[in-house]
Amino acid sequence: MEIESAPGVAAYKLKLSARDSAMDGMTVTIDTAATPADAIDGIFGIVPAATTNLMGGTLFQKWNGTAWVSDATGGADAGVNILDTDAAESALKSLATAIGLKDTARAAFGYKINRLESTGEVLGIQMENLMAAESRISDVDVATEMAELTRNQVLAQAGTAMLAQANSIPQMALGLLR
Repeated sequence: MEIESAPGVAAYKLKLSARDSAMDGMTVTIDTAATPADAIDGIFGIVPAATTNLMGGTLFQKWNGTAWVSDATGGADAGVNILDTDAAESALKSLATAIGLKDTARAAFGYKINRLESTGEVLGIQMENLMAAESRISDVDVATEMAELTRNQVLAQAGTAMLAQANSIPQMALGLLR
């Protein structure tokens, strides 16, 4: 579709073309011979299918040559003029800096998580070693106590046997006298 200015109006030509394919999107071409004071001024939004979602935002452009990205609500200005080369480069540098900071923070978190996991593994091994040592100590204590108990039982039985024999000697002597 092409629209041209009416006779006597500032010269401009508006050409709109749309394609069926979602990958091609929409093309808008504006040719104007007018001076900047007579330039077309207005806002249009480009919301192409699936290719330029802009993370939930919309790309807007004024006919006077400025463009900006708004948030998903369609009203907040993100302050990035993407048609000015210096501003676009500045935005890209800011984005690259932010990505670098994100990568640095991610690396630091990864390092700390790795250290925590290693510390957890070391503590698990130390706990296992402590439990094994405690078990061995308990086993040694039980064995020592069992040996002491057996020794005391043997001594008690020996004492009982000696007492029984000591009591039987006078009985034998009395039996001989009778």
